[in-house]
Amino acid sequence: MSVEKRNAAKAKAEESLQRLAATLAWLDAEPAASDRWGRLDAAAKRFEVAFEYVWKALKAALEMQGEEVFGPKDSISFAGKYRWIDDVEMWAEFLQSRNAGVHDYFGLTEDEYADIARQFLKEAKKVLKQLP
Repeated sequence: MSVEKRNAAKAKAEESLQRLAATLAWLDAEPAASDRWGRLDAAAKRFEVAFEYVWKALKAALEMQGEEVFGPKDSISFAGKYRWIDDVEMWAEFLQSRNAGVHDYFGLTEDEYADIARQFLKEAKKVLKQLP
């Protein structure tokens, strides 16, 4: 992995977090909006996309460290090893929530999913700041 590819992956992750933040702000601006379901759907999609870009940024940074990373679980585990992630279990829950939202395995409500997206946004910003 080249430095340029790592930087590009990190930039995409940062951009996706900005879009997630904007979508969550739009959702929160009018809690009783008639289009709340559409806003929740938009926030859910932004969370899914942001999660993908963040784990891929982690993968790129880890590959620069010589690690072999095959998926988001590996990225989370190795990022914990490098202390880029403080709480590996929380990140495993983010992954599980993303999977639940995409595949509807666990029946999360839209509001619960939005709360997870808010927590992810906060944690992902911290993680990206720590990447080499």
